[in-house]
Amino acid sequence: MTIACAYVLMVLAVGHVTVGYAMYRDAIHALFRDGYFGAAAGHPDRLLAFWFILFSATLMLLGQLVLYSARTQDKTLLLILSLYIGLIGITGALALPRSPFLVAVIIAPVLFWQAAGNNPL
Repeated sequence: MTIACAYVLMVLAVGHVTVGYAMYRDAIHALFRDGYFGAAAGHPDRLLAFWFILFSATLMLLGQLVLYSARTQDKTLLLILSLYIGLIGITGALALPRSPFLVAVIIAPVLFWQAAGNNPL
């Protein structure tokens, strides 16, 4: 179950980049057209595009760390990750109730249960 949760997070990361590019294509192109460095300052659409796509790296990192914790049977790391994923999910779901943040709200207790239990990861 832990490995499945890890892959769900990684799929969400890929989805975040894909959807982000589709939604913010013009803003992303404008960032690079204007030289990228400092090109987001003063442009809310570019800032939103930047942070939306950058969050995919966070999702990928979380997925990879969950996978690593499962493969190494590191329950302490998994417990910490479950808390972070839960906080991200709850905070995001409260701000944006109709969003994929609810996936994190579901994944976090599963990971917590796996980390706290006696079952192998």
